[in-house]
Amino acid sequence: MFFLEDLSSLAIWLIALVMSLNLLFLFFVLYRRLARQRYFAEKDAARSRYRPSIDDFIFQETPVETTAEVLNTAKSLPERDAVYELLVKNLSEETAPRISKLMFALGFVEQWARQAFGKKRAKELMKRSLAGVHEPLTKVPQTGFTTLIPRLRVLAIPRAIAVDSLGKLAPKYAHVFLAEALTDPATWVRRLAVENMGRNRFPEAIPMLVHELRKAVEEQNDVSLRSMKAALVCYRLEDLEFFIPFLTQANRRARFFVIDTLREICNKASRTNLLTKNDFSPTLCKVVLESCVKDEFEDVRARCTYVIRHFRDEAATAALRQLMSDPNEFVRMHTVRACANRYYVDLIPDVVARMTDVRWRVREAAVVTLAALGPRGREEMYRYFADCSDRFACEQITEELQRKGLIPDLVANVAQGGGVSLLAQAVIRKVVSLGKTSLLLGQMMRVESPEARLFLMDTLFGSPTEEYITILQEISFNSSGNVQSKSRQLLRRLGVPTLDSSSGIEFPSGSGASLLGPTPGSASSIGLRSGYTSGPRLPSSGSGVRTPSSSGVRTPSTSGARPPSSSGTRPPSSSSGARPPSSSGMRPPSSSGARPPSSSDVRPPSSSGQRPPSSSDVRPPSSSGQRPPSSSGQQPPSASGADLPSVSDMPTEIRPPSAPEKPKSEDEPKKGPGSNEGGQD
Repeated sequence: MFFLEDLSSLAIWLIALVMSLNLLFLFFVLYRRLARQRYFAEKDAARSRYRPSIDDFIFQETPVETTAEVLNTAKSLPERDAVYELLVKNLSEETAPRISKLMFALGFVEQWARQAFGKKRAKELMKRSLAGVHEPLTKVPQTGFTTLIPRLRVLAIPRAIAVDSLGKLAPKYAHVFLAEALTDPATWVRRLAVENMGRNRFPEAIPMLVHELRKAVEEQNDVSLRSMKAALVCYRLEDLEFFIPFLTQANRRARFFVIDTLREICNKASRTNLLTKNDFSPTLCKVVLESCVKDEFEDVRARCTYVIRHFRDEAATAALRQLMSDPNEFVRMHTVRACANRYYVDLIPDVVARMTDVRWRVREAAVVTLAALGPRGREEMYRYFADCSDRFACEQITEELQRKGLIPDLVANVAQGGGVSLLAQAVIRKVVSLGKTSLLLGQMMRVESPEARLFLMDTLFGSPTEEYITILQEISFNSSGNVQSKSRQLLRRLGVPTLDSSSGIEFPSGSGASLLGPTPGSASSIGLRSGYTSGPRLPSSGSGVRTPSSSGVRTPSTSGARPPSSSGTRPPSSSSGARPPSSSGMRPPSSSGARPPSSSDVRPPSSSGQRPPSSSDVRPPSSSGQRPPSSSGQQPPSASGADLPSVSDMPTEIRPPSAPEKPKSEDEPKKGPGSNEGGQD
């Protein structure tokens, strides 16, 4: 029976247990620290002691037996680890065979083989490895319930480490162990075996890797397909002969991965050397040109084009021309991309024909290929682009011109003259018609050739933007000669003031377009870099009457404001009903719905013989919201046009005189900004 008096003894025992565990853990930490310190001290001493012998073995080619006799004195674990690290540090393609023999003599290989495959199989594998027999001892992977325990991670990791160490041997010695490791039940062991096979690039391992690849394609292998592909890609151009039997295997996805592996190997080799047909075996060329080109799987046909392109002969040209007309769009696309080599300039007409392909990917590939084929390919692309009526194809070509940086070359060709200049001008006009003007505007500012700049100014005038007008103003201020005159002329045609070095602003003058006001969509509502905001222009004449243009056409403004007189406002009449223009530019009607006549409302007699209106000829506002013309004879602007600049926005100090405001009647209807009061007669 448990009593409360027993709690004290229980607490004492618990405290003693906890303190004992803490002391035990403390002693373990101290022992671990001292053991590691002693291990590394002994390892450093062994490294210093055995380094001269290993250096003599590596650089002075001391016999294996002599070096092994010296290194066999290393008995403890730290000493053997130091010797192993020194040997692995000096491993290379040239020294691997001698170092591998030394590891056999020192017993490292036997130790790793026992750890990975067991004592019985290790002896057999070592014999086969030293004898050069490259076939694995076990060809069928281990399966069944007996493999459940070896698959455990705690048991598989030591085997994987041993296999990784065996894989560092010379390829001819390591291949037997790695081939046997492919039958291990644990995934980690097989994956390390595959990685070491790819790193060693032993040719006899290619069939085994392709076999594992096929198993991964058929989802019968727990090692990833990516690991198999990465191992196969490590091989070199001289090893492609071993892939030939697998280009015609039954599994079509396996064929695809094999031809894709050849593609990557060829691309890697072509980075340093220019490949030709002589770099490939005749058997490989024959299989690729005859079997892969006609393969039933479209992905195989598409990938083989990147191998054929490296052959560079007439047979390769004929094969690419054939594949360029393949029924599958991806085959055509990859074939066109594969032709992006200056050796295949004879295929330019075929590539140009692909620019009208029904698939946009093929058209885009054709544009990229023509741009990569040098001046001849770009010239053919320009000619096609200038005459093309397919908007989608034109847009793709335009995007490629901008993406590849060909716009500056086109602008430079404008100043060369002759057929090159005419072709460049046609291309630039086509680009402007598609609305792709951002890079052309930049070139208009940076190009040094006056001819090219004048052409760009004229071409871009058809679709003026805020940036275009700003650049024109900068050109008019910073340039000289014909370029400056042309820029100012274009600004006058747009109704935009030009920058001047003396006064800062030059106002448009004269008759015609300069007196009409801004054109729709131009600089009427655009803030200019000169500080001049949208508002009315100061009239050139000193009279209070604004003379209409000779054409009699008035450009509407955006706000519906009436153009002011020379003083910036309507001069007040003698009657008390006169009012200054409101901020919105709208004249409020009187309470009766009609504006009383004033002296300014008298229309002067025109040349056509019409009589001027009398004081009683008051025109009431019509149902459409139109109002009578002003005394200047000019039609008031409509509500849909651009607002003329206000006098307060002018850089000068001109201010309109104030006038008494006309009283409003309570019954007076309100006019909104959408009314038609500013309409024409």
